[in-house]
Amino acid sequence: YNTLETIRMVDESNDDKEAADLSFWFGKLMRYSLSSRQEETVLAKEIEMVTFYLNIHKMRLQSRLTYEIDVGVDAERIRCPRFILQPLIENGIVHGTSTVLRPVHIRLQATESDNELRIAISDNGSGMAPEKLAAIQAHLARREEPGEGQSVGGVGLKNVNERVKSYFGEASRLEIASEQG
Repeated sequence: YNTLETIRMVDESNDDKEAADLSFWFGKLMRYSLSSRQEETVLAKEIEMVTFYLNIHKMRLQSRLTYEIDVGVDAERIRCPRFILQPLIENGIVHGTSTVLRPVHIRLQATESDNELRIAISDNGSGMAPEKLAAIQAHLARREEPGEGQSVGGVGLKNVNERVKSYFGEASRLEIASEQG
């Protein structure tokens, strides 16, 4: 962390704001990822880390990536497991930008009703084939495990789903929807 902070300070003294920002964001992500032994955080911290992650990729992808974060809840009071948002955002960036030339827009929205907290992450990437979507959905629902030599993918999705269910209970869930194109 001290090395990253030194790099950031050198970048700032050389008036290289982009490199300084990258070092700062990366340092924050590393500290969050590696320093805490706690499995729990607040939603506001998860969103802050996702913002740093998106900023880094925005720097890399420039105009090919836009994003918005719309939080209509008191995210400071909502306790949650760590690392439930970043893998989902990562999927949007990796899979969303890999097959399209147009800019990819990622949206994170958090809303709350009397009995439900809903966090929606969406992108305008290329979508996935219905068969692939069905395989991932079955994998998340534990209805179907891949056979020998088969790979469904979705390891990050499965991990997020398990974290959400173990923290909030079996009634909670990760839902995946996609339309090709």
